[in-house]
Amino acid sequence: MTLTRRAFLASAAATSGCAPYTYRQARVCEPPRPDGPIRIDMHCHLMNVRDVSEADFVTRRFFNLEEDASPTLEAIAASLATFLAGFLSVGAWGIRQERGYLRVEMEKPLDLSAEGRNRPARQSNTDFCFFAGRTQAGAFRSDAQRQITGFFSTRIRNAARMMTLYPDMDLFLPSMVDLYEGANILPLPEHIAFYSELNLATRGRFLPLVSFTPEREYEDRTLGGRSPDDPARPSQMFWVKRAIDQLGFVGVKVHPSSGFSPIDNLRWGCLNTPRQRIRETDRELYDQFSAYDRYMEELYAFCKSRDVPILTHNSTGLSANEVCMQGAFPPGHGDRQAPPSGDYGDPALGEWTYAPRAASNPRRHRRWNRATDPRDEQDFTNNPGAWIAAMRAADRAAPGLPPLKVILGHLANGIDRNSHDGGTATLQPSPWLRTAVAAMRTQRHLYADLSEVNEFFESRALFEGYRDVLGRLISTEPGFARNLLYGSDWHMPATADAGARYPDRIEALLPARVRPAVMGETAADVFGLRPGQQTRARLARFYADPPTLTGVPRRTDASLPLSEVPWWDRM
Repeated sequence: MTLTRRAFLASAAATSGCAPYTYRQARVCEPPRPDGPIRIDMHCHLMNVRDVSEADFVTRRFFNLEEDASPTLEAIAASLATFLAGFLSVGAWGIRQERGYLRVEMEKPLDLSAEGRNRPARQSNTDFCFFAGRTQAGAFRSDAQRQITGFFSTRIRNAARMMTLYPDMDLFLPSMVDLYEGANILPLPEHIAFYSELNLATRGRFLPLVSFTPEREYEDRTLGGRSPDDPARPSQMFWVKRAIDQLGFVGVKVHPSSGFSPIDNLRWGCLNTPRQRIRETDRELYDQFSAYDRYMEELYAFCKSRDVPILTHNSTGLSANEVCMQGAFPPGHGDRQAPPSGDYGDPALGEWTYAPRAASNPRRHRRWNRATDPRDEQDFTNNPGAWIAAMRAADRAAPGLPPLKVILGHLANGIDRNSHDGGTATLQPSPWLRTAVAAMRTQRHLYADLSEVNEFFESRALFEGYRDVLGRLISTEPGFARNLLYGSDWHMPATADAGARYPDRIEALLPARVRPAVMGETAADVFGLRPGQQTRARLARFYADPPTLTGVPRRTDASLPLSEVPWWDRM
């Protein structure tokens, strides 16, 4: 799956209009009836435009201007993106405002009177939806069937929209996304506190995944003097552990589109900076990328010890540094190379160098022409082979712990469509997906999800073709059929545009025999929601006595009886 610039622009253009959606129109906000198989959307988002640096996000990840444009053009585009985002996002609150608003609501006592005029958001999902309607009247066209995008809404409103769009979903597992770029760096503790409160406010219907990026951890420890074990000076890793252990989180989300690799960053790692700027020397990058490997190993060990999965963005789309990430390194780069003896490595002495440097200027990334210098996709940063190697290394390092579980988002780069003259097209699994499917024959804890595969539904003929390819994989590869999960990637533009139709479209792709497993039963196992699993036990403790981020006692009893968590007894 690759979100193309054309697809993004087409979806963004559709956000015209001003017809606010009110929750009095909602057919239902309550969970589905407790019969039939469990249904879980394990890959979705509530984020809004305040969670990213608008200029960097648009100019780098959608238009890749730093790859082939002058710094002047990039600056103009960045200024325009910032202006438009500021104009469009008048209703999108920052995380501190939204967390504070939700926290005040959570302190209100339950209203058990017959009239129920002062029921707080946490009293039922319907009450939460009416509360959400007060956070924003609605700036863009939305109705009972769809909301074009949630980037310009509050996160609270996005949660309510998911419940109204997908009333048959028992659980939503929203991921925090930390791209760690630009001037607007995600305030991690504030986000963790908000999503923890959201878990309680929705009566356990939203179970969040906490974000992790090794670049943030490197700067926390190296520049900030922070520690993964010191609450007085906590690094990112400290907050990840706190989120999983105490605050109701059920997994970790990583976004290697920012340039890091799951393993061997000296071979595959890239800077999360534009082409025009490489401030670091080879010696500095050698130390930095080596540290990335150590921090990822720490993350794997922690996730194994708590038996929680890692969900990774696994697509070539949205790459922050395409010229590096998509094959800038020569074969064998990084293998057994010595540290640089000076500021810059000497390849003649077998020393490591940052290969994407331009020959004429070591402070810039070199230009790269895919047509004249094609690279094997299996050697791209974040390729499934690197994740498979990381899983095996982590399990060898700690064989007494549960196996590391990794979910490859977006169907591991999906199914390739090669167009031909006359309008015909050939469909086949992408190289990444083929690698993942082959590994699943023996790697029981490697998974893939079906999030944001809207290209499958562009026409009836394409739908039939994609269903045929996916059906053959499911029928001939038992490991793939066993390890396939449903996710929507809502509210990314194309999925948000599909709206309420998306789950039905996905089910129509699947053979009937695997639908219950793909649509939720497998996710319940992977995320540890069954009786006897660690995550379920941690959630029980969290609901019984929910702590705050800082440990300050709550003013009211915010406990959530397990009998009032609708999915609890359905597992």
